[in-house]
Amino acid sequence: LKEGEAKTMESALVGSKGWMVVGADDDDMGDQYTLIRQRCLPVVIVWLHKVLLDTGRWYKKAAQRMKAVASEANGLWGRVEQIEIAAANIFRKALKVADLVASREYRLYTVLQSEGSNDHHPQVLLKQLNESATELLELTGTLSLDMENPNGPN
Repeated sequence: LKEGEAKTMESALVGSKGWMVVGADDDDMGDQYTLIRQRCLPVVIVWLHKVLLDTGRWYKKAAQRMKAVASEANGLWGRVEQIEIAAANIFRKALKVADLVASREYRLYTVLQSEGSNDHHPQVLLKQLNESATELLELTGTLSLDMENPNGPN
């Protein structure tokens, strides 16, 4: 997505009137709106994390394959490091999905625990978060969620 499109989507989801936001006017939302949140958001949350996890794994695997052919002569070592940093950053973004779910502002934890939601979504998300943490730990040796610059320090 282009930056403008991404901001528009983010605004639609989590802006002051976004459909992920639970605000003071919740009593006025209506049953249909609540039902959509309960049925759709758990799936969207799990899919969001799954896409990030799989993308991070793809980057990690690409870096591993590139390492097999990299040498000082062909200059690929620097590119391998950039790809590994990108993979680590994607795993960090995946782990930040937990922050989004736990946020008191969005209260997404309520839709994962509601009666209308599919009971397996919290377990699937926790399993995937565990996998993201493991991938990040294997790649970097730390669980720091601070993003790294793939181009080195500024």
